[in-house]
Amino acid sequence: MFAIRYKEIFAILRQRIVDGTYVQRLPSLRSLCSEFMVCKSTMSKVLNKLAYAGLVRITHRGTIIMDSETTDLQPGIVAIITRKLDVSAKHGDEQFIGTLKSELAQLGFGSAKLELDSADWSKPGFWQRLNFDGYIFIYSSFYLLPGERASFSTKPRIIGNYLPDEIGEYCVDFDDATGLQEIIQQLIAQDFSRIALAITIKGTRCGEAYFDTWCKLMRNFKLHNYNNSIDDFSYSPQLAERWCTMSEPPEIVICANTRQQIVRQDMQRCTQQVYFYQLGEDTQAYINLAKTLAHTFAAVYSGKTNVPKHKFIGRYAKLDTEKFLSLH
Repeated sequence: MFAIRYKEIFAILRQRIVDGTYVQRLPSLRSLCSEFMVCKSTMSKVLNKLAYAGLVRITHRGTIIMDSETTDLQPGIVAIITRKLDVSAKHGDEQFIGTLKSELAQLGFGSAKLELDSADWSKPGFWQRLNFDGYIFIYSSFYLLPGERASFSTKPRIIGNYLPDEIGEYCVDFDDATGLQEIIQQLIAQDFSRIALAITIKGTRCGEAYFDTWCKLMRNFKLHNYNNSIDDFSYSPQLAERWCTMSEPPEIVICANTRQQIVRQDMQRCTQQVYFYQLGEDTQAYINLAKTLAHTFAAVYSGKTNVPKHKFIGRYAKLDTEKFLSLH
């Protein structure tokens, strides 16, 4: 019933735009909700669909009809929303956020960083009281936005993290699949064949996708999968112990967002010596992510219709094999 009603409203509003019933802009969100007797969340999804179809542009001044004679909107203030103690802090949060703010400034946007804790997320009316011209959610911050408040604003927003396809938001993230494939290829070229992955995914929404990517890579390269169960995919000392008790333990452990010092200590306690390779230490990758976030937001803000919902950029640098082997 919801799907039918949703499509009906979209078709009605589209026809009104085409036949000139609306001039320059659509009625307010509240007015449309009242007319069609739906909640703000449903109407926001309809408006987002109209925007994606290139019929309207959702702005802080209302929903503008794209072919109307209106002047270009001036950029406003963007809220950069982060979660206290978020994963980004492990990768030079200050430089990452600084680059994002600097790039936004060059594009004409002001910005304000909101570093929120769990108490802020759950305050009644907190999100409704925010009054920025756009929002950039960094890493896990978007996942902490309560579901019923996910449509708290029709203003432009993007997320700097992986999002499942069914979540209809703009997101920018690293292309981990391509990066991992390149690293594995280079390790195989160095005669490594027993490769394991140490990654912390508990409490994250991207764990299942990362797990699927890893399993596919192991199948494609015909390698034994030391991480073959989603239940124990996330790294733990117990996982290291299990690796060490195998008849053919890993020769090398790729460490994603788990520090190799931790894994090394766990495996040394089991008197197991292995090689380690740390992913994600390339500072330039995070600078590139910040710049891509800023430019993608600017494109969404301007109402461009060719902006992909999910944009992925490169992450891992080429393996310097001589340096890598010398460290071991």
